[in-house]
Amino acid sequence: MYNITHGASGLAVLIDIPEKHLEVVRMILGRMTWDRPARIIYYETRYRNLIEEAMAITTRADSEKQEKRIEADVDGKRQPASGSRWGFKRDVVTASVLIEAKITSKQSYRLNLRDLSFLRKQAYSQGKIPAYVVSIFGHEDVAVIPEQEFGKEELSDATIGTMECVSERGLTITADMCVRVTKNNLIRLKTKHFTYLIIDYERFLEKAKKGVS
Repeated sequence: MYNITHGASGLAVLIDIPEKHLEVVRMILGRMTWDRPARIIYYETRYRNLIEEAMAITTRADSEKQEKRIEADVDGKRQPASGSRWGFKRDVVTASVLIEAKITSKQSYRLNLRDLSFLRKQAYSQGKIPAYVVSIFGHEDVAVIPEQEFGKEELSDATIGTMECVSERGLTITADMCVRVTKNNLIRLKTKHFTYLIIDYERFLEKAKKGVS
């Protein structure tokens, strides 16, 4: 893994770039000169667009790898061109679960509550369980699933902490939350209109294989 820094200031531009993507990333960033002060680069849209394009190169490969892993774990099927066609297909589907998979190289992921709600409605219209799986680099995956999908007996071994989502726009899932959420330690996420559970990947797989209660 490689880091690219701003020469004059030493500030990081991109971090944790796999070697196989390094030359492509360099080509993208090389479309502009980087000899300007860091404060100017930080606020200028043209530089931000280049950085995001370079980030997308590495994220796309990681996202495909994540989807293939989940597909194999749940014995499901990846949906072609998910997220890029009218109607917004989800990433992986099984007979009983509809899965949206997200991955980030950062230490947090901003979960859009509107998309979470949309996934729930999509899944329920098909008679499936909605599951939002988030992968944060270097940590175990977590999944966000409506609490109503779990019976009391399924949660009898768990300690459940509760957090209120005060923003109607989104929730930040952090690396610390990934560490806290284990087989016996869950987080109840209460939004304005619905309540979810943030669970670890092992419990998610059990639920995905068990299907609708």
